[in-house]
Amino acid sequence: MFLEIHIAAHNIDGIASVPSIQKLHNLLEFGKENNIDIMAISETNTDYRQEYFINQDIKSKVYLIIFSERDQKTKGSGTALVIYNKWMKHYYSVVRISPYILREIWVWSIYAAPNNQNMRKNLIDELIIAIEGHN
Repeated sequence: MFLEIHIAAHNIDGIASVPSIQKLHNLLEFGKENNIDIMAISETNTDYRQEYFINQDIKSKVYLIIFSERDQKTKGSGTALVIYNKWMKHYYSVVRISPYILREIWVWSIYAAPNNQNMRKNLIDELIIAIEGHN
């Protein structure tokens, strides 16, 4: 049984390119040093189709990274959850609600772009539908 859970969030501003993957390595090292169990990452600029390759690249024995969808037309989309392996026994499934909302272990990772009112309204609507659908 775990009596504590440490949760963090970070806007990584892209990990889709080879040079920027170092940001992810640094973030994972920070997570290990600070005993982070679950970390929500926003603005990954990548999606679940690259999940396997990124997890292979980082070769982490400590963390697994689960990615959302990505809005192919919008830079700054894509979220991910970094989950410490000890919590993976609670894994059931991942729900990719949109490029901006990902749910796993009922921890939500949501990124609402500060300059897009329509997107924020749509995110709120999608969030309400997702919550009501799982009561």
